[in-house]
Amino acid sequence: MWKYLEDSGVLVNGSDADIQKKRKEYRKIYFKAAKRRQRAARKDFTISFGNDTGDFSRIEIAAKNHNVSITEFLRLAILAYLSKTFNVPDKKLIFELQILLSNCYNEIKTISSTRDKYHWERDSKIITIEKKIENLEMQINNIFQQPPELADFIDKTENIEPALKQQLLVLINSRQDDYKNINPPPAQLPSTP
Repeated sequence: MWKYLEDSGVLVNGSDADIQKKRKEYRKIYFKAAKRRQRAARKDFTISFGNDTGDFSRIEIAAKNHNVSITEFLRLAILAYLSKTFNVPDKKLIFELQILLSNCYNEIKTISSTRDKYHWERDSKIITIEKKIENLEMQINNIFQQPPELADFIDKTENIEPALKQQLLVLINSRQDDYKNINPPPAQLPSTP
């Protein structure tokens, strides 16, 4: 700012009102240039959600559940959708659960490291427990980081009656087809030979 004021000559020849006027000019130029740099570095998008459809209230509730602002929630949700991961509502709780499972695994590993040579049954049980906890930890990480799609989950669930399972799969697939009909993919331009 001082360089701008010196270059304009207002510091030597101008009154206090002239200096204030030049300071306001400088601020206007500075903020305009700063906004231009920010727009070049980060792209901005404007999205509107109506209250009449209930979209806004759904997004607002979800943002509160995730303990973030609506803007940050939308950013996280879009990035999670694109990377096909799950946007975890309470990351602290998930982290604590992962630590708990890891601690359980470490404790069992400690117990199993002090094996007796003649207690092979106990040793095999401990090894089985180690493998189960290791598998459980991997499954929990996968579920929280990349949840299965609903159709896959229903298809793999064993305690659902086959007729009900089939009805659910048909319903899910028909809803996906309805969505595709509502939002058809963009038309492909014919390629030139």
